[in-house]
Amino acid sequence: MRIILSVNLAVFVGEFSIETKSNLGRYIVKLSWEAVRMKSIAKRSEDRKQRIRCHEFKENKRRTFYETIFDIFLILGDGLFWIITRFFKGISKIID
Repeated sequence: MRIILSVNLAVFVGEFSIETKSNLGRYIVKLSWEAVRMKSIAKRSEDRKQRIRCHEFKENKRRTFYETIFDIFLILGDGLFWIITRFFKGISKIID
């Protein structure tokens, strides 16, 4: 089985045609440049959306980390404040 692949670019017509010839017959596939261009635009758009999703995911991870650290400091601060107030209440009772 012999297949000859020839590519014809008709820039002025705006078509891209691939002709394959074999002993089974002749098949011609034509794609318009508009379809190829739209596919390229769709791929770039999908890549852009993927980059944005990745960036948002990283940003959310960073925000969650900072919120967790902030919560830990708040809890430690509240605990430290409680210890200091108990200490001074104990001292004031001793003084009285």
